[in-house]
Amino acid sequence: MATLRQGRPVPLGPLYRLEGRFTPQNAAALKERTFDRAALGRRGLGLEHLDQLTNDLLFGVR
Repeated sequence: MATLRQGRPVPLGPLYRLEGRFTPQNAAALKERTFDRAALGRRGLGLEHLDQLTNDLLFGVR
């Protein structure tokens, strides 16, 4: 967990307000936003990797 906390950027600025329920306004805001795919890719998997390992253990794959 300490490794994951190091170098983690602040949440995606104004996008944190778009979490939660779908609304047409949120959809329009996302459609208008430009994302830097290369920068997002450099962030790595982070907790997604931990989630996958947990599922592997629960399902008996590992």
